[in-house]
This record gives sequence, C-alpha cells and structure tokens, in this order.
Amino acid sequence: MSKSWKIILGVSYVLLCLLINYLIGYCFPARVKFVIDGDTVVLEDGTKLRYIGVDTPDLKPGEEIESFAQKAYEANKELVEGKNVWLELDVQKFDKYNRLLAYVFVGSIFVNGWLVENGYARAACYPPNVKYYHYFRHLEKILESETESEAEVLDLEIKCEDTEIFLGNKRSKKFHLPTCKYGNMIQPENLVIFKSREEVLAAGFQPCKWCDP
Repeated sequence: MSKSWKIILGVSYVLLCLLINYLIGYCFPARVKFVIDGDTVVLEDGTKLRYIGVDTPDLKPGEEIESFAQKAYEANKELVEGKNVWLELDVQKFDKYNRLLAYVFVGSIFVNGWLVENGYARAACYPPNVKYYHYFRHLEKILESETESEAEVLDLEIKCEDTEIFLGNKRSKKFHLPTCKYGNMIQPENLVIFKSREEVLAAGFQPCKWCDP
C-alpha cells in the first residue's frame, strides 16, 4: 500500500472517530482566543488547552525568531488563533496543571496531526490519552524517511510513561488497551483505570476479544 493511501486511510479513521465522539458527547465546538506556544492555546472562556499526543519546545521570552519553538508557535497561531474549532476529548480530560486536554480540528485540518506531519511537533505518548498516538507516529516516520525534518532535529524525547494501563468498563465488565476503539467509547461514568493486568483481573473484569489486552 502506498504512503498516500495509508495517510488517506488514517485521516478517514480520524474523521470517523470524530463523528462517533460527537454523537456520544466527547466532541464539542470552541473558539481559540490566543495561542501560547506550539501545543497550547487559551479558549474564549479563559480555559487553557493543551494538545494531546504531540509535543513542541516551550516558547521562552526573547526566543530567537528562527528557533523551532518560535516556528511551532507561528504555525499554530496561523492555524487556530481567533478561529472556531472542534475539540475531541480522550480518557483523561485535564492534566496536573488543570489544562484541558484535547485533539483539535479547524475546518478539515486535524491540528495535532498537521503539526507532526509538517515537522513542528513530535508524537508524544501520555497514557491513558493514546487514541491517535500510533497515527501520529506513522506521520512522523513518513516525514523522517523523506527528509531530515525539523521533527528529527528537535530531538525531543518520546515519552510513554505508565504504559501498562487498562481501561475497564463497569457496565460490561470488560477491560481494554488504551488504544482499543471499544475502550475509547466507554462512557465516563462507566470508566475505571487499572495500573496492572493483575489488578484488573482481580477486580473481575474480562479481556476484550478485539484488542486482546
């Protein structure tokens, strides 16, 4: 299968997930007031939002115009500042800094993925929010195979901490991997997060037959 077809299939999957999440209440509209850096913005209501699954260098006062942090900031600003966007949530809705965590869409552009695809960000894994992590890594690998991209030069560590996390569904008594499409459809009131397979089995949950955790 050609690279272009793989990207088309990946985008189609993302759009399908967006539709499903809209129908079950995981997706909602917002407006970006201003951009802080390449992966963080402030919404009109004052909420600080951090993009899920990507990482860009922090923008520091007096940053050089040609720095990667400045370039990521400018790209993000051009994409979303002052614009209406759609936000898609994942399992964990806020980080330890009380920032809202979301995937961001503006028009037909999946902002998180676009930043990776164009070399402004690295894919970053922060479980349990890993719905599109493999898609971001795929975009990153394509970019790295074609050119010595900015994403390579940034040399940001790909973080994937606490990878042994399982998503339990209190209603079905099934448990899933964080990347499982069925795990990502669990309603918040039915979601239980387990830190080990022993823990989830001891709680009486059965493994999902689709993702085989």
